[in-house]
Amino acid sequence: MLDEQVEVLRSRMAATVPTVVAALPPQAADRLLHEHGRWVAATGWTSINAADPCGT
Repeated sequence: MLDEQVEVLRSRMAATVPTVVAALPPQAADRLLHEHGRWVAATGWTSINAADPCGT
């Protein structure tokens, strides 16, 4: 179910990012494009808090 929702979000982001990039200063636009590219290329799921189970 999460994979399906990520695909919906990827589609929405693909349509939104170019509009946002056009409104950003060059350095911020480059950063957004870089990070969006990393996010789109990600496969599988990774817990970002795996080493810190208590949130500290």
